[in-house]
Amino acid sequence: MLSEKWTKLKYVVLFIISIYAFWTGISQLYHNLIEEKTAKAEYQNLRKLVYEDKESNRLAKTVPTSKAVHNRKKNKERYINLDLMYKKNQDFVGWISIPGEKIDYPVVQKKHDNKYYLNHDFYKRKNRYGVPFLDAGCDMENSESNLEVYGHHMKDGSMFAGLMKYKHKEYLKKHPEVLFYTKEEGKTVFRICAVCKVNGNKDNEFFNYFRNNTALYDFSEFQKKVEEKQLYVSNVEMVEGGQFLTLVTCEYSQDNARLLVVAQKKKLEEKKGC
Repeated sequence: MLSEKWTKLKYVVLFIISIYAFWTGISQLYHNLIEEKTAKAEYQNLRKLVYEDKESNRLAKTVPTSKAVHNRKKNKERYINLDLMYKKNQDFVGWISIPGEKIDYPVVQKKHDNKYYLNHDFYKRKNRYGVPFLDAGCDMENSESNLEVYGHHMKDGSMFAGLMKYKHKEYLKKHPEVLFYTKEEGKTVFRICAVCKVNGNKDNEFFNYFRNNTALYDFSEFQKKVEEKQLYVSNVEMVEGGQFLTLVTCEYSQDNARLLVVAQKKKLEEKKGC
């Protein structure tokens, strides 16, 4: 008789646990969907705010300053309002875009804290989508530095998930440049010179090279390390003495792997020839 009661009690407890687990899962799924919807809407609104066409500026009687940079998109001259982004978030350092790709986001930098924007949005609210952020140790003003920008690899294809396409050389040929807009320099073009896959657990030395000023190291050694990890040989050669921009995201083919898209600043004489 007693054993029957214990058996019934165990079934009741298991049933309660199952119901709890079910509703916890449903609740988490709902929360994730809300975060996804919120993040997409927020970035769409930020793009509407940051991109202003020439006609809108004329009607608003505003004159683009040296800090306002223009970008041709769909054959229509557009202006990027970087000052407005900075007013909304003083951690804002620039806007990154890859022509023909969905990557089109603000970039922030939290000094002394590389974890904050992993789970906070542009308005500093909790959100697992985060914001693409510049490594806390990077110096924007150093012309020979490596600007390392991190972004999540989201399963819905947003944030830096699009970087996975660069694992194929043919895609690089069609999308060879990264645009980085800053208040100090306006529009800067970076040409992609390498795509690397590294292990976050084993390649600490490699990451240290990337997180520090490249001028501190022998350039040939820096170049050698990149070539050792690159997935294929690109048509753009790394040149000593220029600034680099490295986009980093998670790569899921192995545990704690990272994909790095390494680009180098295009020289002025190259721009004139384009």
